[in-house]
Amino acid sequence: AKELAVRDPTVLALAKRQPIASATPGTTLGIIPIDAFNGGSKLHDTPGVHLHHRVTSRLPPDDVAALAVRRRMSGTLAPSSDKLNTQLLSGLRGRQLDAEESWTVFWGGFLRVDVVNAPPCTRIAFFGPPKVAVHGVPTDQAAQVYEDGLAELLSPPNTREAAERLGVLEEKRTLKIFVEPGERSVDVAVSGLGWMTVGGALQSGLAGEAEVRLWAPRAVELFARRPMPVPWVDYFGAGPADEWVEVDEEVEAA
Repeated sequence: AKELAVRDPTVLALAKRQPIASATPGTTLGIIPIDAFNGGSKLHDTPGVHLHHRVTSRLPPDDVAALAVRRRMSGTLAPSSDKLNTQLLSGLRGRQLDAEESWTVFWGGFLRVDVVNAPPCTRIAFFGPPKVAVHGVPTDQAAQVYEDGLAELLSPPNTREAAERLGVLEEKRTLKIFVEPGERSVDVAVSGLGWMTVGGALQSGLAGEAEVRLWAPRAVELFARRPMPVPWVDYFGAGPADEWVEVDEEVEAA
């Protein structure tokens, strides 16, 4: 029976049409129907579309594999400035807090976020591959940190060659958004990577306008959109932002 199955042309034809799991796009060459449901309905696996503005289109295979999300989606709360963290740890809240300003957060070597000015309740969380490092520095040190730390502290990309292929960070756009405690304000999707969301922490200052400057490689597109409906309370608590937080439901980056 085993030998018959190996030689049977019908079995061989079906075997050729099975989906392939790969970290590199392009392995699906046609539409593959999969019997994934009861009652006769089918799930169709389709070829991916190559988009030049995706992060994954600019990286070597090893770095693409490092960006694969292999477990339940989780997020990282970006560190706030040392000044704000010191105030929070001392017990200050609300009107006692100073505004955030001149603070920069890097998401690997893919995105730089400059908080030019923002109410103290402002928080930023990143949703994407867990291997992409998040680091915060004073804005006046950001250029030097990027130059010295790219492909090491700021990774992926994991090599200087991959970083050159990706392209240096360039100022792409400035967002002026209203932020208030307990509310999400905006998401910014990084094509092929994930997204960041800006929101207001509960009990951490008054509402106000935030000015956020975004940097990314020239070839990588950024898309501002309404916030994704994911659980977010833990990301915008009142305390300092320096830890991983699990999301309770699966989400998919747009």
